[in-house]
Amino acid sequence: MSVLALETKLLELLEQAYHLTTMNIKAVKLGRVYEIRALGSEQTYIVKFFPSEENLLWQAKCLEHFLQRGMTGIVPFIPNENEAYCTPFNQQFIAVAPKVEGRPVNPAQMDEVMDGIELLADFHKQAKVTPVSPIAPKMSSLENQWVHRVTQANKFLESNEGRDGFVKDLIPYVEEALAWGTWVLQCVPSHNLRGVEAEASRKGQVAHLDVLTPNLLVQRHRHYYLIDYDRMANATELLDIAQYMTSILDHYGWCKDIADAFVSRYMSINPLSVNQLIILQLMLCFPHDIFREWKGLWNTHVTFHPQQLVEQSQQLYQNWEKRRLFVHQYQTQYLQHRFFLKR
Repeated sequence: MSVLALETKLLELLEQAYHLTTMNIKAVKLGRVYEIRALGSEQTYIVKFFPSEENLLWQAKCLEHFLQRGMTGIVPFIPNENEAYCTPFNQQFIAVAPKVEGRPVNPAQMDEVMDGIELLADFHKQAKVTPVSPIAPKMSSLENQWVHRVTQANKFLESNEGRDGFVKDLIPYVEEALAWGTWVLQCVPSHNLRGVEAEASRKGQVAHLDVLTPNLLVQRHRHYYLIDYDRMANATELLDIAQYMTSILDHYGWCKDIADAFVSRYMSINPLSVNQLIILQLMLCFPHDIFREWKGLWNTHVTFHPQQLVEQSQQLYQNWEKRRLFVHQYQTQYLQHRFFLKR
């Protein structure tokens, strides 16, 4: 089906199933996300495509449940004419939600960053569902991710030994990031990570899993929204906290005092156990963001993309020494308090 035919058919369905007579349609992600403006309304809507009905219904059920618990700052789907959130379309399923007319939280504005922390803490406090299978994991999924990242970095070093140019300049950074990651893996007992994940499963904790500033919107400087729930899953809240803090701390020179202030503000709304707090600090030491950036830029089998790699790496390395100090400070703190970890 051509793009024009698909969009025409979609507009017909929206009018029939949602009574939305559309005056404008724009592809945000072709074939996946559309933005529409309804005739006679100032409201803009987002139409999302889902390959799986199960995933869409779980997401819709979670959002509905959160609203019933009094959660604010989320954007639920709207029901169709049959009072259902899921509408079949072109061998897929669509859901419709109002668009939040706001802008992403500005990392350079500390008050907005802190408000984002509070919104995230409130989300985690309310985001509980009854798990389908509350079974303790046999292996930690987080530990598996860490091992995979460290293995990739090791393979990069092995396959590029002796190379010159920019790759040669990059290797010391890879080695140091690898040392941080290896240290974290050596420090945290596997059963502690499994325990944190099992606890999240037991209490039905839901994590957003895509907490980056484009998904945290501020409206008129006072209303905050957490949007885009496609990765939302039953998981530990520590994943969200670490992801959000990692994305922000680079703007503040990886200052440990600021990181501690973030955690303190979060815990004023949604407290963490000592065990969770120590594991969160280890998560902040693990350079997951660096490994992810490098994975997307290098190709160890064919060729490099040097210019793109240079540009991305320059941004990473601006605060490298400050990040090194940050990791060292948390390493020292961990060595002083590691006996608090449950054995």
